[in-house]
Amino acid sequence: MAFTIDKIRRISQYAAADKPASENHGIEVKKGDILWTIKDVTDFTISNSSEAVEATDGEGVVIERYLRSKAAEASGSNALFDMPLAAAQAGTKITTGAVDIDFHDVLKMEKDATELTLSKTPKTGGEPEVVYICNDDGSLGEKLEVGAGKTVTYADGKLTFTTTPAAEKAVNVFVPYTYTQENAQKFTNFTDADAIPGRCVVEGIGRDVCSHALCYFYVIAPYAKLSLDGDLNLGTPDATHDFTINFMREYCGEEGLYTIITC
Repeated sequence: MAFTIDKIRRISQYAAADKPASENHGIEVKKGDILWTIKDVTDFTISNSSEAVEATDGEGVVIERYLRSKAAEASGSNALFDMPLAAAQAGTKITTGAVDIDFHDVLKMEKDATELTLSKTPKTGGEPEVVYICNDDGSLGEKLEVGAGKTVTYADGKLTFTTTPAAEKAVNVFVPYTYTQENAQKFTNFTDADAIPGRCVVEGIGRDVCSHALCYFYVIAPYAKLSLDGDLNLGTPDATHDFTINFMREYCGEEGLYTIITC
């Protein structure tokens, strides 16, 4: 059967085995858990390789080549940055919960004003300790300390200035503080975390070259591990999320590196 390829619809990886929280920095993994799944795949390629061993005669003429150590590696890109994929590339999973965020406001203080209201509520112990008056070019200028008996005081989400820094014109004030974000997602790239192995399933669609009927194709790798090497490009809006997956033979199993199915 020959078919044209329309696109990759989805790539997913399922955990191959249980991994207790005690071995994974407090994060439990259960066999069959979906480690990550992406559906905005812009390109996908499987690269096959092998190691050749040559049999030669006494004059060095090659009589036969034997191929050993077959390996396969899949690589591609997702159009969007994907948190679960990034976590898996760090050898872990995302967690959801309350997280302390080091934050800052840049607040406009109108001429002759003496109060500013923060955009978020600082956590206890994370209230502003200093503020900076911004220069006209946006850089940080004069530093003012915050606290009892200081030039600036804080209470109930508001900063109060004993003397306005906006006596001549409106100014921007840079205010660093820490707040707690509920239901935040996070992962940590621990130095000792290895990639979590699992079954990788690639689903794509295309059309039969003769009937033009819609067809599906699947690439199934029974045992695969994401590469921990690579870049996370977070600096541009058109950046893609690149990934590399190593397809391996499970040593005690009889399944191959991968299987391609069309239907």
